[in-house]
Amino acid sequence: MVSADQEDELRAFANLVARRRPVEGELAWALERFELAVERDDPLIGLSDSLLALRALLEPEGPRSGRLAGRIAALCAQPQDRRAATERVAHAISLERSLIAGISVGPDAVELAAEIENHLRALLRDVICGHLDTELVALADSLVIDDAAQEDETPTARRGDHAHATRRLPRPPAPPHDDWFDSSQEDYCAAEGEVPFGGSAR
Repeated sequence: MVSADQEDELRAFANLVARRRPVEGELAWALERFELAVERDDPLIGLSDSLLALRALLEPEGPRSGRLAGRIAALCAQPQDRRAATERVAHAISLERSLIAGISVGPDAVELAAEIENHLRALLRDVICGHLDTELVALADSLVIDDAAQEDETPTARRGDHAHATRRLPRPPAPPHDDWFDSSQEDYCAAEGEVPFGGSAR
């Protein structure tokens, strides 16, 4: 239900999307896959649609690169939560393989599929509304590199010797919290299996 005081906000959002809706390229294709995902009666079937859309946006090298989970986490989670978020997305990728193979999945499968759908929704919304640049791969990789540099920063650099410290890149502006189309930003729990972006499995 949309209350009377939300009508103008909804109308403005619909007009914005109509003007900025992509008509070609990866973003347009990903948006179509997202719409297919949310129309599915079974959210587990929609998981493949969501992952296909995310791969189109964030993994141009192909799924064998293993970079999707790390890039989603970089864009959709706070820095302190990104390692767990990477493992959570990797768990969803493993879940898709289980569904394809007809293997029974755990009770949290629907919740996990919903998390992936929410990540996709948030990215599409923020790009279409102008909160994020369309070059999502470059942005995600810069955040991953920035996080690695922060982890490797020496005590000397923290005390003020910046000769060997990596400059922190600016973060994109966050969307307003009262956006009616905002997806919930969940905390994540750890899972194992997929190799995260940047190297060997932890």
